[in-house]
Amino acid sequence: MNSEEYFNSLGFDPARIAAKQMELAGAWATAKGEALQLRELRKTVLAELKNKEDGSDAAKETIALASSIYRRHIKEMCEKTTAEHRAELKYKDFCSWVEMKRTAESTKRLRMQLDGKCT
Repeated sequence: MNSEEYFNSLGFDPARIAAKQMELAGAWATAKGEALQLRELRKTVLAELKNKEDGSDAAKETIALASSIYRRHIKEMCEKTTAEHRAELKYKDFCSWVEMKRTAESTKRLRMQLDGKCT
């Protein structure tokens, strides 16, 4: 089931729509928090790896940046950032659908009023 089919299956039930909106907002907030945590820890991970090495600061940094631990951290950080962006898009897509549905319902009510006045 694609997004449009799923959204339409909710009908125009405000309680169901609000619950879905809160669910998507929560998923986005969770994904954003996970991504932010890894972004914030990037320098900490690098510093910890550098502290394990001997030599000049530049040499320590080169070794740390090339380590599998740092590469895994960066890979996970990028994956979490992608998940954050996807969650944000799902939330915003749903919010756009809600606005379009609200406009369609409003237009339908206006047409019914106009039809009643014209006949």
